[in-house]
Amino acid sequence: MRRIVKRRPSLSMVAVVTALLVAVGGTATALAATARIGPPPSTTWYVDPESPANRELASLQADGRHDEAALIERIASQPRFNWYGLFIGANRLEEYVDRAVAAGNVPLVVIFNVEARECGDLAAARRFYDEAAAAIGSRRAMVALEPDSLGSMKLSERACFAAIRYGVRVLSALPGTTVYMDAGASDWGGGNPLGMARKLRRVDICRAGGVLLNATHADWTVRNVRYGRALERLLACRLRILVNTAENGQGPNPRTRARSWCDSEQHYGLGPDPASPTPYPRVAYGWVNRPGYTQQCYDPPVRWALYRALGLAERASSRVGP
Repeated sequence: MRRIVKRRPSLSMVAVVTALLVAVGGTATALAATARIGPPPSTTWYVDPESPANRELASLQADGRHDEAALIERIASQPRFNWYGLFIGANRLEEYVDRAVAAGNVPLVVIFNVEARECGDLAAARRFYDEAAAAIGSRRAMVALEPDSLGSMKLSERACFAAIRYGVRVLSALPGTTVYMDAGASDWGGGNPLGMARKLRRVDICRAGGVLLNATHADWTVRNVRYGRALERLLACRLRILVNTAENGQGPNPRTRARSWCDSEQHYGLGPDPASPTPYPRVAYGWVNRPGYTQQCYDPPVRWALYRALGLAERASSRVGP
């Protein structure tokens, strides 16, 4: 039976809100900035018992493989983001949000939609933003939007920017949702904040007020915080920063290595635990990139793999810098 239907806006309601925001332009941006909410404390973030890591932990414990279970528990015990897009469907997102709310916790959601389709069917992408917004409704949620999107897009791809801007507006209009828009990483593209700031303006970043950094990378946390502050100085709003620390406990691979962003040699380790607040004002740590999943660059398709999870857990470190 579907829960709390009365609290969830219909697609038409979301469309009306979005139309109003678009119609009033700059005024809407100012109002949205005033209405923004900060992230809930990490003690309330949801740990999904149905995740592959938690199922793996139960299996290892049942088989008496206690040493491996202890390593996997380092992952399974922490809140991690779940990924959704046209590849999985908004109905699954709704089920996940329902589970989190029923447990009294805050769901952690990645929307991986436009970049995943290489800016293909943008009409379908917009529909998914509407469906995702309807699935979340007025309930509390944290949303990391479009990992790897802005970093890989050219400014000439206007239709792609317009689609993502639509997603920013729809999701930022939800009363309980904190949105973090992907803004690359401190070691991506030479760490050029000027170029990324231009892209962030294109997607109306001040409406969301949050940026996601290091989403699929493993650069040090402190470097990403500095990069986020550099972006903030170039924009007309204060930023919340979400740093992905899922795999940066050992820092990145040397930049001199070919495809340094690809962890084919299994160098990465779990980084600092998900946390909000942190020692850095307006900065949260999150395990956005699902530790334990393989990467397309070395072991496709992307999937949960025990060997990957064990390696990350064995090399875990809470260091935030070199």
